[in-house]
Amino acid sequence: MPPRVTFKWLKLNHEVQGSTVYVDIEASFAKEEVGGLFGAYSGVSDEKIKEDVANTINRVIKEVSSEYSISIRLRKLNIILR
Repeated sequence: MPPRVTFKWLKLNHEVQGSTVYVDIEASFAKEEVGGLFGAYSGVSDEKIKEDVANTINRVIKEVSSEYSISIRLRKLNIILR
């Protein structure tokens, strides 16, 4: 069973250069302990969780960029997992 994470906060800065919007994102998530026979054991690494979050953020940026015909590029991404 994968661990559950709770979204805590997001900080977004942007800069417009020409026709492209460059975004810097910092997002914080809290890992919830999962109970069960082995307590808080989980086979999913923090890096896998961060990778899943990064993939989701990139997908949303691509969808918004496409829907509104705006060039949006992710310049910096920092994912905090506690």
